[in-house]
Amino acid sequence: MALEQLDAEAAHEALQALGLAADARLLSPDGLVLSLVPREDGLQQKDIPVEQILSKITMMRDKLRVLEQRINAAESINDVERAALQGKITAVYAAFAGLVAFFSKESLPV
Repeated sequence: MALEQLDAEAAHEALQALGLAADARLLSPDGLVLSLVPREDGLQQKDIPVEQILSKITMMRDKLRVLEQRINAAESINDVERAALQGKITAVYAAFAGLVAFFSKESLPV
């Protein structure tokens, strides 16, 4: 099974667990582009491939997992500090889930 498929399935299961997606499967990011249009005249529009955005989210999530492992393994951090850091990490995971949900079939006008 391809890594991308595993990531898509894991993201779908996480979204269902959080109640952010009913039965929607993630769209294939191939060919989708996010266009950022400036409000002011004279500024350029920026087009970003969705695949690139999702790739960066995956990279950040992987780095967050490493940070979480280091926090859990650190002996110099007491339980109160560890719980506070875990709460912040959980909030970041929720933000990632929200970004991925943004690109789900339910949120895109198809």
